[in-house]
Amino acid sequence: MIAVEALVDEFPAIAVADVGAAIVDGGDPEPYEPLLRRGLATLVGFEPDTDACARLNDAGRGRFLPVVVADGSPKTFHECASPLCSSIFEPDEQLLELFQYIAPYMKKTGERPVETSRLDDVAGLGEVDFLKIDAQGAAYEVLGGAARVLSEAVAVHVEVEFVPLYRGQHLFRDVDRLLAERGFTFFRFASFSGRALKPIAYDDKVNTLGSQWLWGDAVYIRDFMTLETLSAPKLLKLAAVLHHCYLSHDTAAFVLAARDRLTGDDLSARFIEHLVEAD
Repeated sequence: MIAVEALVDEFPAIAVADVGAAIVDGGDPEPYEPLLRRGLATLVGFEPDTDACARLNDAGRGRFLPVVVADGSPKTFHECASPLCSSIFEPDEQLLELFQYIAPYMKKTGERPVETSRLDDVAGLGEVDFLKIDAQGAAYEVLGGAARVLSEAVAVHVEVEFVPLYRGQHLFRDVDRLLAERGFTFFRFASFSGRALKPIAYDDKVNTLGSQWLWGDAVYIRDFMTLETLSAPKLLKLAAVLHHCYLSHDTAAFVLAARDRLTGDDLSARFIEHLVEAD
């Protein structure tokens, strides 16, 4: 199978922005990891936890800033027993107690005032192609302050909630509507998760999913009906994101065909030929 970047003499670097960049030791890799591993992307990340941010910078994978990205207004930052659950929204402990194994991690342990920044206002943040958001209930606020970034991006990977784990937060339906208004279409869920409703407990694993989905990672791409509005480099980047990050070869070929109509190239046909040979 041929990689998208191998179809051209010079591949433009994909600019990745990651809002909420801290990861769990031994957890799943970031969706953009295949791009970094192949040297196809640059990364700017944002992580409010200063210790986690320092560790990310020490790893040398990109540039990370201890900035709380939201709507630009002052907020109260609610600290939780698990730092990964801390948020500008307060955990709804009454709701959380209905589910197995989740309330202890999201138990509020403190709060502090913070200044937030709109993503569009972050100094030195250039053009973004691929935006990833894991903001613990604040994805809508991040996106609401990212009109410029979204006008340039070709893909968004965002954690969404289906029930309000945090008081006052927006849910998946709100995020979906906002992104549709910005020219994106829902592509698929990359993951989904939840916990069992008490008193049922399926086993002793903390990550056991019950019937109720609580949160997940949703993937959005530029509306495939309006791809001709994108430039040839943007289409090439989108095809590479689809190919490497989501193994979505059919959509990558579709995007390459849109690029071919702009440039007169035959990248899509060559990509498909190698897919057939790989089978």
